[in-house]
Amino acid sequence: MEDMPDARPGQGGGLGVSREAVALGPTCARAWGGLSLASRLLYNSSTPTPQLAERARQAAEKAVALAPNRAEGYLALGGYQRLVVRDSS
Repeated sequence: MEDMPDARPGQGGGLGVSREAVALGPTCARAWGGLSLASRLLYNSSTPTPQLAERARQAAEKAVALAPNRAEGYLALGGYQRLVVRDSS
């Protein structure tokens, strides 16, 4: 996901923090869920891009894969479906 650009200057501060959390804890489902959340919130509050949508989906799926018995990944997937997929329809 390093090839996906961040937001314009002044936007997406949470996205940078979430990317750092994933870098520091690549097996932490909570970090991946946070990256999905930050990506989809930025998708909805700025110019929606396919890169942000894809980052939100990939991060949510990674959170589920890492911790299938925890809620973080499923919450991230639900948020992605509600805010990104619905918006694309």
